[in-house]
Amino acid sequence: MVTFKNEPSYDSIYEGQWLSNNKYATIHRVAVSNTHKGLGLSTEIIKYIEDLCIDHDVHSIKVDTHKENIPMQKTLKKNGFEYCGIIYVDSSSERLAFEKLL
Repeated sequence: MVTFKNEPSYDSIYEGQWLSNNKYATIHRVAVSNTHKGLGLSTEIIKYIEDLCIDHDVHSIKVDTHKENIPMQKTLKKNGFEYCGIIYVDSSSERLAFEKLL
């Protein structure tokens, strides 16, 4: 799921900083069935989101994930996202924050 509205949880970032302060899209969830893992579908989903962003004149994508979600972190890094710092969702749930400039 992707949105083009500002994410309030991203207003404050700790132990780092965002790459930009421009308009951005937020990826809220990327899910692939266990029966289809390893086929590069996460990368295809991200590429589709990048195309949507360009169509909406948005040149930044932000996303966060749990520290324990190593597969998602690897997928993000593989697709050009940079680790930016830590954000808190609902003021207590720590997440690793990533951004990619398009």
